[in-house]
Amino acid sequence: LVSYEYDGLVKVDVVFGSTGHWQKFKRIALIIPIKSQYALFINNANAWEVGGKTQALTAYCGSLSKNEGLVYHSDFKPLIWVGDYDKGICWFSESKQYFTPTKNDRACEIIRRGRVAELKINIVNKERAIPNRGRITFGLMATPVKPMPVGWRGWTFSTQNPGIRASEKSASLGNQVIYWQDGYRIIRLYPVAKDDEMFRKDVEHLRQLGVERVYPYVDITLLGIEGRTTIKGEDFIFRAPEWILFGKDWQVLPALTKSKHYRHVSMASSWQDFLLYQIYNWVVNCRVNGIYLDEIFPQPNARAMHGLGYTDENEKRRGTYAIFAMRDFFKRLLWIFQNKADGRPAIIAHMSACMMIPYLSFADITLDGEQYYYYIKKWHGCGYPSYIKLVSMDKYHALSRGVAFGTVPLFLPEFRPDALADRYKDVREKVAPTREFLTQTLLCDILVWPVWCNAKVVRNVEKIKADYGVTRPETRFVGYWMNSAKQIVRGGKVLVSYYKNDNGILAIVGNLNDESQQAELDFSAINKNVREICDMETGHKYKDGRCTINVRARDFVLLYVR
Repeated sequence: LVSYEYDGLVKVDVVFGSTGHWQKFKRIALIIPIKSQYALFINNANAWEVGGKTQALTAYCGSLSKNEGLVYHSDFKPLIWVGDYDKGICWFSESKQYFTPTKNDRACEIIRRGRVAELKINIVNKERAIPNRGRITFGLMATPVKPMPVGWRGWTFSTQNPGIRASEKSASLGNQVIYWQDGYRIIRLYPVAKDDEMFRKDVEHLRQLGVERVYPYVDITLLGIEGRTTIKGEDFIFRAPEWILFGKDWQVLPALTKSKHYRHVSMASSWQDFLLYQIYNWVVNCRVNGIYLDEIFPQPNARAMHGLGYTDENEKRRGTYAIFAMRDFFKRLLWIFQNKADGRPAIIAHMSACMMIPYLSFADITLDGEQYYYYIKKWHGCGYPSYIKLVSMDKYHALSRGVAFGTVPLFLPEFRPDALADRYKDVREKVAPTREFLTQTLLCDILVWPVWCNAKVVRNVEKIKADYGVTRPETRFVGYWMNSAKQIVRGGKVLVSYYKNDNGILAIVGNLNDESQQAELDFSAINKNVREICDMETGHKYKDGRCTINVRARDFVLLYVR
């Protein structure tokens, strides 16, 4: 049984039937052939595990070996995407019920055979019996799922808390503001405004300052159930009344945490209705026109009342993943913004390390990068933590570059105090560490949310891009991996990506090496009519289509080519 949806999702239900009650199979596999030149990168989504181990520690993304034979293998994953710089395909499933053996590090494979790379899902790899009417459900989606919105490269982001708005100016706010939960919450992770009128006035003030979108923070799979209230002048323990009434219906089992302050809840329950009602209220009564969604990750849930879970051959209850329930939530959420607010863009999904395309196809912006918190925390190298040393470029292409998926890419830096403890206290004031990760994001055409870094450095780059005209509809981005960009570099170990429109070219010259590079560049190789080259940060000009520039170690230069 196959069904198709308008965003390209293909749902496949394989239903087994026989004259008896059981049917034995020695092997069941799904093989998806992909032209080998398109199978450059992979990412797999993993899930929260009981005990609190997050998907950020267990998911994987990166490049695929170009060698013949087996180039990737893993146990069951809820989703696997394979693609190149601009497109790809994903396979996903909510359940591993009939995967045999239960633990199999060859359940998912990628095998290169000449001009074809096979994505192979080994469902039954050892003889087993499947009952009559047994069902295996999986899905396929090609990416990107939708075109990029016009002008997205001009979106600039910031965070807003109440109480400081009188001194803020729209220039520092950016045009997309994430309204943090401290601004409205009664207790942490409880999605009910403590004062609707204050909330509405804050949103109104931000929009008067020129902010285009306000995105209140909500956690969609964690609910705050008990804590000391944040209401000024009142000091008592607040217990969420909805949890008292509906907690037994909403909770994920087995419980991923036993904290007395919050619990994991399931989108396959009426929790979905409650959360959508709260957001609807903000949109209709507080003029909110966006939403920031946290914890969008799959989580195992064994509750039969949610339509999830199964009993294995040993009579043990196992969890499955509410992918289709999450998809329903995203659909309904988008309907609210399209019919009651200002349309798109409306949804920021914080998906760090977990590009769950079946429901993120309805998101507008995907935020990645928090998984590198663990990399920064373990940094013991020389000097400040180095993104270039910790995060390879293939990770940005396999996961962070939203163009390949159909979402606007947004990157979250992780120079957080709790990651660095007492080390490198001034890292966010220093210029070089922020410029270092900007070298990578600029080369890959990824936006940055300037928190936990030197925001001034990010804003300066945003201004240069805006003055050039990256938001113009005809602007085209050419990545360093493309032949025309490679033609520019005549000497030095640097990478060049560039934007091109009627104004000329804005080039990013990035040096990922530990030593400075003398870069010899020839822009006449891609345009014979070059009149002048200007360094956009120093103002130095070159009167020819060629130039030799010095690019500092782990840094970049921005050149405007007339």
